[in-house]
Parts: sequence; structure tokens; C-alpha cells
Amino acid sequence: MASFCTNCGNRLEQSTKFCTGCGADTSVVDSVASAVQLPSSAVAEPRQGGHRLFKTVLVLLALIILLVMGSCAYVGYRAKKKLDKIKQGFESPPSNQASQSAGGSREDKRAGQERSGSATGNLGNMLGALAGAIGGKSAPPPSYPAWNPTDPITRIPLREGLVVVASHHLADGDRESIDRIDSDKPQAIGIAFSEDSQTPSGGEARQSRAAHRTVLRKDLRDSHQWMQSIHSGDPDMFPGTTAISISSEVLNDLKQKSEASFSRRASTLETIVSISTSSDTSLENSKKNAKAATDDSDFAKCTLTKVGKVDVAFPVIVNDQRTQVPALHASCVSESAGLDLYFLDDPDNAILLGGAATGLLGLGERWQVIKISFPEQVPVPRIEQSLQQTGRAEVYGIYFDFGSDRIRSESEPVLREIAQTMNDNPSWKLTVEGHTDNMGGDSYNLDLSNRRAAAVKRALVIRYHIASDRLSPVGYGATRPKESNDTLEGRARNRRVELERQ
Repeated sequence: MASFCTNCGNRLEQSTKFCTGCGADTSVVDSVASAVQLPSSAVAEPRQGGHRLFKTVLVLLALIILLVMGSCAYVGYRAKKKLDKIKQGFESPPSNQASQSAGGSREDKRAGQERSGSATGNLGNMLGALAGAIGGKSAPPPSYPAWNPTDPITRIPLREGLVVVASHHLADGDRESIDRIDSDKPQAIGIAFSEDSQTPSGGEARQSRAAHRTVLRKDLRDSHQWMQSIHSGDPDMFPGTTAISISSEVLNDLKQKSEASFSRRASTLETIVSISTSSDTSLENSKKNAKAATDDSDFAKCTLTKVGKVDVAFPVIVNDQRTQVPALHASCVSESAGLDLYFLDDPDNAILLGGAATGLLGLGERWQVIKISFPEQVPVPRIEQSLQQTGRAEVYGIYFDFGSDRIRSESEPVLREIAQTMNDNPSWKLTVEGHTDNMGGDSYNLDLSNRRAAAVKRALVIRYHIASDRLSPVGYGATRPKESNDTLEGRARNRRVELERQ
């Protein structure tokens, strides 16, 4: 039996009369110890029990941490699987059943036209634009004066060779699109589409893509379905829809009734939102929803309503001449987004001239047709006339990729006209001036404008055999703007080439 000091709890040896811890008399301790027998481990047990409790707490804490980490990993895994399914759906080729027509299918011919703008890339750009739209502010839409009915009207025919150049502004930067009528037949027209994009800080082009669409003339007369966006990978034809313009019937309804039934193709982002909110996460459903953006039955319906009582005077450059054309203003609000639109008031060619997308899914997008050109029945040598009369000529029909000196194929008619002017006036020498907007910085734009002016000279010398010593390229960057660089249309018009007689 072990004895303990009742004064301090120290263990006592049998031969000790006094406690070694506090000096107390052991006789008192022995009498207490004889009455209460204590096990030798009585003092140590509380310490061992506390140690076990501490270990238990540590184990439980570790289990909780592992559980939380496992839950996060599972959530991340599910999110990745969801995104993979969306990507798989967008990367899968769409059905080609709707692409057969009297003119034949063009998917195979057009399959190689897309250069770097895949559906997955578009998805990333759309999500990036969404983030930018949430975090930033978009410029207010422009206002236009009322059209004066006594003003002469510039007719814009829907014929082969018509080129419509539009600038677009999104939260992730400016874009420029070109629609060109490459075939004009009694049953249908063909539209070659190309688009080039720029980041807000300027620099090299982020994305370029190309596509094609065939539109039946019957649909241009009476269709109420609109597919303005031409996506690479789509079937060549969507019977029952229009593109780049609304039908004559829709325009006439707006003029006579002030409204028209209307449906438009849902945007890629709207489709993505519908996928992300769907409770069905199966692969088949993800593919089905992802392909909805290329399904001709997937349209957002609304009533297109005329805004104002009279047309507005819409500014546009037509065949390198600044002018105004009458435009009908209309709006359309669906469940996911709203549209504010301007159409050329011409039943034979109601081109979309400009507009804005409103609401969260609109992303603050705004677009405006800047330049229109078409072959005239009696060609007018405007560049030659301007050089003869003023010694200078503004040239808006030479198109470059954003941030690049690569000349786009739509520039050939104007290059050919400049070459003809030089051939008809063999004594002339010209300075070729390059001008840019102000995106990207002064030194960058100066270098870019020099390279573009040199590219124009190179094209005239190599392709049209103009003597090299008759052309002197020079770049001015953004130092000589024609309009404010604070607006979408101003930046677009400041990107130009000018010619000066030496």
C-alpha cells in the first residue's frame, strides 16, 4: 500500500518520518492512509486521461479537416465535369440536315475558313465579356436627329459585291465584322462573313473567324425569324430565317402597324446560362442544350415595336462618301435580353445599321455599320476626282486585321481603283498615309501605321505592278484623328488610309 502526504500530496516512503515535499509529520499521514487505501496509480491516472482526451480531439479535428477538403474536391470535380460536358457539346459538329438546298451544301467547302475562333474560344470570350460587363460601365447609346424627308436618299442595292462593315463594342474590346454578298441569284443570296477582334489595350488581334450563310429570297420577303449572327460550323442555310437584314414584311408591319411579331436566334451566352441552370446534368442533355445555339428552332420571341414616329438620319460612309440614310428605330424585349435596333428604311434591303443589347445577357454590347460599298452600274472614279480637285483622298475601303498590317481580301476593289488611277495618271506620285485609332499607345500605333502604309505600297507594287518610286509610305499613328476616339464609330473612322499627291 502506498502512503501520500495529506498536506501536499507527495508520495511518502515507509521509513520516512517527515514529508520530503513539505516537511509534515508522517504519523498523521500514515493514520489517514491506513483509513483510506489508495492505489499506486491514483495520482498518475488523471494525467493519462487528459493525454488521451487531447489525442481524441486531435483525431476528430483531423477528420473534420479531411471531410471539408474531400467535399471541396468533390464540388470541384463536379464543376469540372459540368464544364467538360458543355465544351463537348459545343465542339460536337451540328446537324447538317438543314443545310441542303437548291444551291447545294457548302459546309465542306467552308470547313477550313475558320482560322482560330472555335466555339470553345467564343465561350471563353463571352464569359470574359460577362465579367467585364459586371465590373464596368458601357457608354450610352448615341442619339440621331430626325430624318428630313426632303433630303436625297442614297439607295443601297442588295446585289453581289455589296460590303457592309460594322464595328462592335463589348466589355472585352472592339470588334470589326464584314458581310459581303458573294452571290446574287433569283432564289437566294450568299453572305460571306468575317470578324476580327481587339483587346481593350490594343495589340495583336485576339481572334479572327469566317463563316458563310445562304438566305432564300422568299425569306427576305416574309420571314419573321432573324439570325443576324453567322457562326462558323453552322449549316450554310436555315430556311425560314433572314440574316444581316429583316424581311420586307417585318419592315412594312413596323411602318404600318408600329409593331411586328419577331423572333431572333438565342445568343451563345443565353444558351450557356440555360445549361448552367439546368437540373439535368447528363452528358446527352448537355450536348443537346449546347447545340441549341445552332438549332433553327431555338429562338427568343418578342414583339418588335417601332420607336418614335419618324425615321432618324443615320450616319454612314457609302462608297467612301460620308452621308446619311433614313433608318427606322425599333426595340424588342424578350425574357433574357432586350434589343435596340436601327434598320435601313428600304423594303428591298432593310439592312441592320446599328443597335445595342440591353440587360445582363446583353453585356453592354453595341454595334454600328460604319461603311457600306457596292459596285455601281456606272463606276465613279472618286479617288481620282478627289486627288485632282484637292490633292488628297480619304480611303475607307482598305481593311486590316486588328493590330496587324495584313490586308483583308475585301480590300481588293479599292486597291484596284488606286492602281487604275495611277495607270491613268502616269506622272503622279503619291504619299500613302496610314492612320490608326488611339488604342494601344502612341509608339505602338505609330509603328502599326507605318507598317500598314508599307503594306498598301507593297500590294500595289507586287499585285498591280505600280513602280515602287511612285509611292512613298508614311505612318501618323493616332496623331491626326478625324473624329473622337471616345466613340465606337469615331475609332472605326480614324482607322483609315489617305493618299496625297506629291
